[in-house]
Amino acid sequence: MESAGSVAAPTNADGYDPMADPKRRTKSNDPGWKYGYWTEIGNRDKVTCILCKTVTTGGIKRLKEHLAGGYADTTMCSQTTTEIRKEMKAYLDKNKRNRPIFIDDDDNDDRQQQQRGRGQEQQDSEEVEVVHPSSGTAAKRRRATFQYRTAGQPSKTPTSTAKEVGKVATMLRRTPEQVVDDRRSSSAHQTTIEASIKSKADREYVNKQWALWFYECGVPFNTINSRQFQIACEATAQYGSGYVPHTMHEVREPLLRECVKDVSSMRAAHELAWKNYGCTLMSD
Repeated sequence: MESAGSVAAPTNADGYDPMADPKRRTKSNDPGWKYGYWTEIGNRDKVTCILCKTVTTGGIKRLKEHLAGGYADTTMCSQTTTEIRKEMKAYLDKNKRNRPIFIDDDDNDDRQQQQRGRGQEQQDSEEVEVVHPSSGTAAKRRRATFQYRTAGQPSKTPTSTAKEVGKVATMLRRTPEQVVDDRRSSSAHQTTIEASIKSKADREYVNKQWALWFYECGVPFNTINSRQFQIACEATAQYGSGYVPHTMHEVREPLLRECVKDVSSMRAAHELAWKNYGCTLMSD
C-alpha cells in the first residue's frame, strides 16, 4: 500500500522507471520531486509531471506551481488532488518568504543547494549556491547576482522609501507657526538652506505676484503685517510646488466651520482660568 501523498511512477515496457533513475532527480527534501523528474538528463530546466505527463519549463518550482494551480506561468495539473495542491502551495509560500531573491531568474529550486562537509550530498533548496553561468540564454537569466531579504520583511519600493523620508522631514521641520513666531520675535532671523539657494530675482518675482493680488483685489496693505498672513505664506512654501488653492466654496463653508471649531477650542482653554483671573470678551 502506498503512503499518503506518494504516487507510483509510470514504468516503460522494459521496466525502466524514470523516477528511480538518480540521474533524473536530485536528493532533496523538496516535495515537488515526489511528483516529477528531469525530462532530459542534464537539462535542469524541463521537469515531467508523473501525474499528467506534462513537461514544465522552469525547474522544480514551475512543477510545484503546476501542481498547486493558480499561477499565471503554468496551467494546473489535471490529475492533481486537493491534498497535493495544499502541500505545494504551503511549500511555495514558505519558500517565497524565507529564501533569497534572484534578480532576473526563473528561480529553479533545484539550483538552490549548498555543499556541506566532505563528500556530503547536496541538500535542500533552502540553501543557496552561487552559480557562475558560462553561456546560453538560460544561464544568463540565472546569473549569480542576487539580493537577500530578511524573512517576513517586505522589500521597500522607491515610493515607500520616499514616503518614509517625507515623514522624517515633516517631524524634524518646524511648523509654520513656530517659524513665523521666531521671525517676529527678533529683527534678524536665520536664512534657511532653501532660501539661500534662491536668487534675488526669484524672490522679486514672488513679491510681484503677491503685490498684483493686493492691487487687483483691493486688499489693505497693512494685512501684510498680519501674523496669519505670514503663517499662510510659510505653510504654502512648506507644501511645495503644485499646491492648488482652495475654492470659494471651501472658504465659505467647510473651512469656515473648521476655523470656528478651532476658535471654540482655544476659548475653552482660556475659560479654565476665568474663575481665578476674571475675563472680558471683546469682539470686532
